[in-house]
Amino acid sequence: MSNNAVIRKRLFDLYSANLALFLPTDSEYAGAFVCPICFKLYGPQCVNAAPPSTKPLLSLAHVYPGAAGGEVWTLTCEKCNSDMGGRYDSHLANEHDLHTAHQKGKPIDARISLTGSRSNLSVEMVRNESGFKMKSKGGNRWTEEAIKSAALANNGPLKFTISWKSPNPIRHKIAMLHSAHLCLFRDFGYEFLLSGTEWVRGILTADPPEKMPEFFTLHVPKDMPGIGSDVLYRSGVALVDGVRCFVSMFPSPDAKTALRCVMLPGPGEEHAAAYWKLAEAPDQVRNVEFSLCAYDAYPRLTKREDMGYLRYLWSNGFPNEAGGST
Repeated sequence: MSNNAVIRKRLFDLYSANLALFLPTDSEYAGAFVCPICFKLYGPQCVNAAPPSTKPLLSLAHVYPGAAGGEVWTLTCEKCNSDMGGRYDSHLANEHDLHTAHQKGKPIDARISLTGSRSNLSVEMVRNESGFKMKSKGGNRWTEEAIKSAALANNGPLKFTISWKSPNPIRHKIAMLHSAHLCLFRDFGYEFLLSGTEWVRGILTADPPEKMPEFFTLHVPKDMPGIGSDVLYRSGVALVDGVRCFVSMFPSPDAKTALRCVMLPGPGEEHAAAYWKLAEAPDQVRNVEFSLCAYDAYPRLTKREDMGYLRYLWSNGFPNEAGGST
């Protein structure tokens, strides 16, 4: 059995045991895994590929895209993992690539459209002190010849257009929502999924996306006390100007900030209403506290005494708050 198959089996056993805590013993879902995105039911046989297929129906999914530096996994169905990667996560990876190119001088792929030429030229752009330096990919002389031909045909100043991949704003934001959803599922299992996440799953499964999703993110400055790399890919509850939210912590592509935190509304209409009011002006946030998942999800998610851990953090994670919370 491959290493990935071993991890898939381990995650299947973990989350099927966690799901069983929230179900009657005679439920059809007992002993099964429910994909956190599409909510479809999968049995233990789906951990491995069934011939003639070469892919299992369940897949290891990066919580944060691997191409953007993500390092932790959870379990989803193979279809959802493939769909999310192609539709959305690639835009998050593209954002990281552009920031890396800008901050560290690494090349990015671009294309030049020249006046007087029917061809698009593939080049690399590298940022330097005076702007950007361009060179043909692989030292292809065809690029040089095309530029010379276009200059001769133009009989004047050479005009050209440069284009490169940039993230689509809507799909990029859905990618952040996808990562936050998986991060909270990884840490809290079906307690989180059963806390009113239908709106999230509706956005993730819509193709094409209907509109810009309405949630907000906060960027944590590097000098914020008590915040370091040890909180990456952890989730829990945040207290934002007195309003509770679910939160997931991710790396920021911007070298000026330490983390990017995705804030999602908590359970119930009252908490959601307070969240949406806060989301109208996230740039005016003044005070933020975090109460994050404190220990390994693997043993905790299978224990009945811990099945309300997310609720515990929600109610008791901020002991110094005046008035408490319910």
